[in-house]
Amino acid sequence: MEKIMNKIKEIRENEGSMLDAFMAVQAELGYLAPEAITAIAGIYDTTEAQVYETASFYSYLYLEPVGKHVIRVCRSAPCCAAGALEVTEMIGRRLGIGIGETTEDGLFTLIEGECVGQCAKAPVITVDRKVYGPLTEELLEEIIGQYC
Repeated sequence: MEKIMNKIKEIRENEGSMLDAFMAVQAELGYLAPEAITAIAGIYDTTEAQVYETASFYSYLYLEPVGKHVIRVCRSAPCCAAGALEVTEMIGRRLGIGIGETTEDGLFTLIEGECVGQCAKAPVITVDRKVYGPLTEELLEEIIGQYC
């Protein structure tokens, strides 16, 4: 944690850098742990509530531990019309988890997200920000195989 805090102190020198600090912590820990929120608040001379409020605004920042790979199902109107609910159910059945859950081996976390701007490929998912679609059972098996 000391290594991370030193990095944040360096980042702090740049105005508007709190998001960079969040990204540095998440890159190291996989999520924004409570002790990191406390440390960031101290370094930025603000309250933990303000740090939490800022971090919780960004959907790609995680305030709870997540799996090694995050599968995000797009829930925009075009993806929903193209079968996003069915995709969510298909992934859940395949991995044995629901929305917001992580597989027992810690490999995958399944979450829902907003539009990623790939409506022509609907329904889409992202795995660690890489976009896949249109999603089929065959493509899902191929994707999961790539990350196992």
